Amino acid sequence: MFHSTGWKVSYLLTPEDLTAKFRCHQQYISYSASSPCQYAFARYLEVFDPSVNQAEMQRKRNIFNELIKETPLIVEQKAEGAVFQVVNFRNVSKTMTDVEFSRWLTVEKKVACLPLSAFYNSRQNSDYVRFSFAKKDELIIDALEYLRKNL
Repeated sequence: MFHSTGWKVSYLLTPEDLTAKFRCHQQYISYSASSPCQYAFARYLEVFDPSVNQAEMQRKRNIFNELIKETPLIVEQKAEGAVFQVVNFRNVSKTMTDVEFSRWLTVEKKVACLPLSAFYNSRQNSDYVRFSFAKKDELIIDALEYLRKNL
């Protein structure tokens, strides 16, 4: 939400008995949180308006979804409450696994995506990859224009 990918800053609101249990495992969950970022986010939350962020992410999602219609990739369900859009890639390849497709798209076409199977314990191949639309508008537009011409 705050465009700080990689910093892994978060917060938890829960009853004290659950917080105590969480603290036992916290060292294994977030072992390198950035203190300056935590202080900055805490201060920013005093003035942050989530509706502004929501409207901005919806606008970016809509740009992404409009432009992807011009490619062979298929959006079956519009993302809600996320900064990732899941896309079916089978019109591009019937034989590649989602991992192979993601690697190919990222390495050969220079447009990054992640295989959906990476998020499941089974690691079973799927027909889907996910793209982030939490990017500058120009990057979203350029990437999808490139895919329209090169897939």
